[in-house]
Order: sequence, then structure tokens, then C-alpha cells
Amino acid sequence: MIAFPVLIIKYIPLVAKASSPEGALEKKELFRSKMLAYRDAFLKEYGTVLCPQIHKLLFGRSFILSDDGQREEFLNIPDHAEKCATVVAKAARLAAEIILEDEILIYEL
Repeated sequence: MIAFPVLIIKYIPLVAKASSPEGALEKKELFRSKMLAYRDAFLKEYGTVLCPQIHKLLFGRSFILSDDGQREEFLNIPDHAEKCATVVAKAARLAAEIILEDEILIYEL
């Protein structure tokens, strides 16, 4: 899933730094809730988290990029880079919004 590593980098260190088992459990739950919120937001936007299904939405068919012929066909689509970049940008924006929810709450208090 796109942007999953970003959420791991933000929240997994919180689990490791927890001062107690209860604190670690609380941080794990925070990470889990953020991942589910991200997944749900991405699903709402695209209906799937799978690249072949996103290809189908964007290009009318899916591609097996490990197949040389299909990869070449995919790469020859004139605007494939822009369309895929749009999905990645949206995924990054969703991840940032979910991460920043906590930061905004801190500043509002």
C-alpha cells in the first residue's frame, strides 16, 4: 500500500520508546488506528489498494509489470507517469493529513 512506510516511520518508534507495556499497547493501538484510517481513506478514494486494480481504473485494464511485454506496453502509455504520480501524490497527502491530525490536536490544546 502506498505511503505505508511513512506511517511506520512515524508511529513504530513511539511503540519502542513506550515506558511501560501498557504504554506500548496504547501506542500500538494508535498505529493500528492510523493505518486503518489511511486504508479507509485510500479505499474511499480509489476503491482498492492494489496497483493492478488502480491500473484498471486509470487505464481501462491492469498490467503485470513483471511481464516484459506488459511492462513495455504500460511504459508506452503517453501519460502513465502523470496518472501514477497523481495516485502517489494523493496517497502521500492522505498519509500526511492522518499524521498531522495528532500535531494539530497538540497545538489546539
